[in-house]
Amino acid sequence: MLLSESYKNRIQQLAGIKPLGEAMDMSTKSAIMNKSTNRTSFNLDVMKKAIQQGQEVGINFQSNNKKYKMPTTKARIIWPVAIGVDKSGDMVVRGYHITGQSEKKARATGARTAEAENEWRLFKVKNIKTMWLTDRPFNGPLPGYNPRDTAMTSVIASYDPGKAKRYQDSLKNKPVTPPEGEEQTPPANAKPIPPKNTGPTPPKI
Repeated sequence: MLLSESYKNRIQQLAGIKPLGEAMDMSTKSAIMNKSTNRTSFNLDVMKKAIQQGQEVGINFQSNNKKYKMPTTKARIIWPVAIGVDKSGDMVVRGYHITGQSEKKARATGARTAEAENEWRLFKVKNIKTMWLTDRPFNGPLPGYNPRDTAMTSVIASYDPGKAKRYQDSLKNKPVTPPEGEEQTPPANAKPIPPKNTGPTPPKI
């Protein structure tokens, strides 16, 4: 017997198990979607780094398979955890679908704007029209994540929780360099730097 993702999520909620993605308020969601102005065509290197570093990704996706083809692209926010090649020879991305419109949900509910939240999905790269980074990291073990994804015959890159966490921690400890032309405010306990002597150089004796 196969259980739908929504039914599984409901069972988890009743059992006190929180879904991976936190509830997203409208302002947060709007801010993330607005970052799509920085979108680019699918980039393998960017996707690999997002997977290895635990970086959330936004994608404009248009399903096109044997069952149906979406009439237009739909924006989705995902946690990508692996990229590889499936049994048909297509490059695919395994991701945890945080939020966004879904053709599968639209067909199931009859609502064209129906959204899917907190579900594992497999995305064909050729159907990812554009992508962007949301600047939101994710880390830690992900329930349901299988690094040996049976949907892939070969894996190009996969998520490692420990490595992703170490990378994110390294960014927190990295000093921030102010943009050119802007001064950085010194800490309160910093010793004043004496002014440079701009007067004439005394003659040598």
